[in-house]
Amino acid sequence: MLRIAGMGIGSKDGHILAPAVARLSEDYDIELICGDAVDLDGDPERLGDFLKKIKTCDSMLICVHGDVTYFRHFRELKDTLDGSGCSALLVCSEPETTAEYRALFRQGDEDYLMLRRLEEIGGDDNQRAVVLWALKTFAGADVGIPEPVMPPAQGIYVPGEGYVPLGEGIRRVGGKGLPVIAVLFHQKYFLTHNTAVVDELCRDIEERGAEPVAIFTISSVRESVGSIGLRGIVDGYLIRDGRSVVDCVVNTMGFAQTLLAEPGDGTQVSEDNFFERLGVPVLQAVTLYGDPKIWRESPFGLAPADIAMSVVNPEYDGQIDTVPVCGTVLCSNGSYRTMPIPDRCRMVADAAFRWASLRHVPDGRRRVAVIVYMYPPRQDLAGGGYGLDTFQSVSDMLRAMKGRGYSLDWVPEDGRELVSRMLEGITNDDGWKSDAQLRRAAGEFVEVEQYKAWFEGIAESARRRMVEGGASRRGTSTSSTGGSSCRA
Repeated sequence: MLRIAGMGIGSKDGHILAPAVARLSEDYDIELICGDAVDLDGDPERLGDFLKKIKTCDSMLICVHGDVTYFRHFRELKDTLDGSGCSALLVCSEPETTAEYRALFRQGDEDYLMLRRLEEIGGDDNQRAVVLWALKTFAGADVGIPEPVMPPAQGIYVPGEGYVPLGEGIRRVGGKGLPVIAVLFHQKYFLTHNTAVVDELCRDIEERGAEPVAIFTISSVRESVGSIGLRGIVDGYLIRDGRSVVDCVVNTMGFAQTLLAEPGDGTQVSEDNFFERLGVPVLQAVTLYGDPKIWRESPFGLAPADIAMSVVNPEYDGQIDTVPVCGTVLCSNGSYRTMPIPDRCRMVADAAFRWASLRHVPDGRRRVAVIVYMYPPRQDLAGGGYGLDTFQSVSDMLRAMKGRGYSLDWVPEDGRELVSRMLEGITNDDGWKSDAQLRRAAGEFVEVEQYKAWFEGIAESARRRMVEGGASRRGTSTSSTGGSSCRA
């Protein structure tokens, strides 16, 4: 009997050998024991049971994304491996970390380099080769170890059909005369057939009357596996005759992709934001590290890890924040799958479709609203930006829009003129002007019946707060019958 352990640190790859084990178990007696760093860190009893089982295993695969410190109990895991007969292969997204833990693997360099190569490439065939090696080495099975099979490092994924080479797929784009929306996702999800959220997004985009093009990629250039990197895809395939072939991008990959395109020590700053060369909006779709059910029930919303990976870091690239579209769910067989959040996928598809459609509207016909921050609602806090000159920035932007062909009746000379013009009108500070002044400054009036219809369309609790708040600000009182008197 062969006993194998798998573990994911900073990833959910502890179950990556499961499909290969399932197929080979038809002919061989194999047991697979899987663990995830986050789950084990949060459950001491489960951690103890997992470490006890590792002592009985022949081999172990540890998949690390980032660093081993993402598993708080890594030292205990290493001590367990050192004190057992289990031979462990640790593969990390950082080659230096992989090399640091070479000693955990008890076989020679030839086997080590072969397995490391198989895991670096990935894919069903190569995971099967890893399990065959374990069968031969530890169970004495008379099997051959096939040569590595190179899967596509990047390409177009067509839901229901599979893989199309990048060049061939991009040549098809735009032929339908519809807005084109690119959906970017990790090659790993394509290799592990974990594409449910991509399927959902593409279906939602199609339903809205746009053309989706799902592109899987490895962020950086990796010649050993044939990866041209995300920059190579943008420059080599997504720009044609100086113009983007897509109208909007939905990025499901976390972190700052401009930094991942040039791996370093984490201190580097990208001097080349290749997304800017597309000249189209890039929406950041949030991928939850945990289960969507936990996110829905949490009063805090996104977890710190989700905020770091899918909100803060992508903003270095200038992405437009959206909402969580998927999360990682523990399945009955012990594996983790990325499952879509349907209503949020539809929200992102809606936003992407509107942005993509806007690209086809001439600048002079676009209607743009500039919303200036003002909270608390006081005149002196209008445009508050923590040291930023908000009004000068808006003024500069308006002049740039005028130069691009937008139709503007008035362009301020500078920020001072803009703020003076704005404060002459109506703001959220209703104590600054008298009712008569507010009426004179109003740009438009609404008929009473229309206002009543809008007012009655909001929640009763919100209506009550508006009435009570208006009464308190105007110095009027609420009657004993629950009615109120306030002036609009």
